[in-house]
Amino acid sequence: MLKLKVANQLPDWDTRIGIIRACSEEVIADHEHGRGRAHWQILEDLGTRIGLSRKEIQGAKPIATTQLAWSAWKG
Repeated sequence: MLKLKVANQLPDWDTRIGIIRACSEEVIADHEHGRGRAHWQILEDLGTRIGLSRKEIQGAKPIATTQLAWSAWKG
């Protein structure tokens, strides 16, 4: 969401489109590198390969530094 807020403020159209494209790869589908899977799906798959269940991954709480970053962003 922060990337989209940044893209909204940029005067350069090509940079704006690049940011929006990167966001779509993270959330929807990365056809160039992820074989059509979104980045979060790739990370979930990697987690299962190291022995975590999808339930554990989806229920995980952010670490303290991530929580701090989100709090700062929310402002």
